Amino acid sequence: MVPEWVKNNARWWASGEIDDEAFVSGIQFLIKQGIINVN
Repeated sequence: MVPEWVKNNARWWASGEIDDEAFVSGIQFLIKQGIINVN
């Protein structure tokens, strides 16, 4: 399950409210925590 804050980040990023760096930082956190698996 994707945390709600990730959905918010994606929405804010898509609308230009946060920059690429902030969005990528959230994705990197999910990868490091094992929530997202990158093969």
